[in-house]
Amino acid sequence: MKQKRDRIFGLVIAILMAIISGIFLFNVYRSQYLPTHYLLILVAVVVLLNVLIDWLLLSKGRVWKKTVAIILALLLGFGFIAGSAVIGDLNRFVNEVVKPVDQKDTYSILVRADDSLTDVDEVVNMRVGAVEGADYTQISALLPKNTGAPLQTYANYIGLAQNLLNQTERIILFNEAYRSIIVDLHFDFSQKTRVLASTDPELPNTSGTEDTLPGGDPSSTDEGQATLPTLPPEETQPAVSEPIQTFTPSIVTGNEPFLLYISGTDSAGSISTRGRSDVNIVMAVNPATHQVGLISIPRDSYVAIPDTGGYKDKLTHAGILGVTSSQNTIENLLGMPIPVYAKVNFSTLTGLVDQLGGVTVYNPTAFGEFAEGNIRLNGEQALRFSRTRYGLSGGDLARGANQLRVIQGIINEAIKPANLTRYNSILGSLANSFRTNLSSDAIAALVRGQLASGGSWNVTSYAMTGSGASGLYSYFMPNYSLSFIVLHRDSIAAAKGVLSGVIG
Repeated sequence: MKQKRDRIFGLVIAILMAIISGIFLFNVYRSQYLPTHYLLILVAVVVLLNVLIDWLLLSKGRVWKKTVAIILALLLGFGFIAGSAVIGDLNRFVNEVVKPVDQKDTYSILVRADDSLTDVDEVVNMRVGAVEGADYTQISALLPKNTGAPLQTYANYIGLAQNLLNQTERIILFNEAYRSIIVDLHFDFSQKTRVLASTDPELPNTSGTEDTLPGGDPSSTDEGQATLPTLPPEETQPAVSEPIQTFTPSIVTGNEPFLLYISGTDSAGSISTRGRSDVNIVMAVNPATHQVGLISIPRDSYVAIPDTGGYKDKLTHAGILGVTSSQNTIENLLGMPIPVYAKVNFSTLTGLVDQLGGVTVYNPTAFGEFAEGNIRLNGEQALRFSRTRYGLSGGDLARGANQLRVIQGIINEAIKPANLTRYNSILGSLANSFRTNLSSDAIAALVRGQLASGGSWNVTSYAMTGSGASGLYSYFMPNYSLSFIVLHRDSIAAAKGVLSGVIG
């Protein structure tokens, strides 16, 4: 009787192990991250382990066989269950970040920082200022007890913000995509105002904070001053639009060469919030040759923005209209289709670098806290290294080159075998601050190809150059004296050459 019970117990364990192993192998296969030969090896190892456990459980012999079999079954069972859970988490993460960016407008109700209003329920029958064409339904959504109150409209956010500061308006409906524009004009705008309510629950209350972005810059303004001067009428350049091209996007499989646009925004709150694109990098990837080409485009480049009808402004301002607007702007600048984008913010960089255990970059010239030569940076240091432009002889152009160095350092760290095995936790750090339209199948193909071939990638980088200019027409900030970079034609041609050399 005991022998029969032992045999039934052994059969139950064997069947359970077979089921758990099958589910694990199916999840690994469905994820498509492992190369075929690795998958076959894994299947063979799992089958052999199951056969060994079955033999130990069902063969006649000493008690130690069954003890060893039970221990192996427990260890492998828990391992397979944990592995399936990790793969499930990874798949859910990838499916989340490959969703198209919801380029929504984040609206906030702003009051002055010294205003006595502290709660939306206190706002009853009070006039609200808003820009013509804004989503007025957000007023009643954010101020439920103010329905039917008077509305004062303005032609643009510059005038709206100025009238909040000078107390002409007490409450305004504000599109957060334009905050950085207002900060360029009024350095202390966020210090002098307060978010009473917002459509984005992740948006911080900026009252009493300085308008500085992480990275060591003394201000986030273009000129580093509190207020930009206006241009006299005789010096104001006329608005001139340029013809634009429409590019048909191609399907990226992850096996063929492709171009990727990386946009780093300065927006607060969720990754879907629109904001200026302060980092603009085009990456050419050739999985077959293990080549990567990186092109940095200065944020202040004077370019035609398709979504404005072809009017010119700073490249960084295109991000206010969304990441695809920046993407289309760069396509027209280079005359090349760029089918894939990746939108990140400053949290992306710090989290990723820290998850990788730091990055090594080559710094050609010492500045601030950063010595000359190869230096090791953690997340916050990498952000400061990427953001700093004051004190650099090349200004914004030098900052662009440093951003390329950090990207190259990230690539070098990410392809290390130790970090490839931590793929899930590394990507997990990006969950709330990264979006791409690269498909999950393409991501799997890239990971599978790297695991199959291994080895380092040959990275070529180039920072585009131009000449400084002022007084040019700005679509978003007409009549204000902004500083621009007019890109050199030979620099545009050189950038296209680097990209074409990689993708063939």
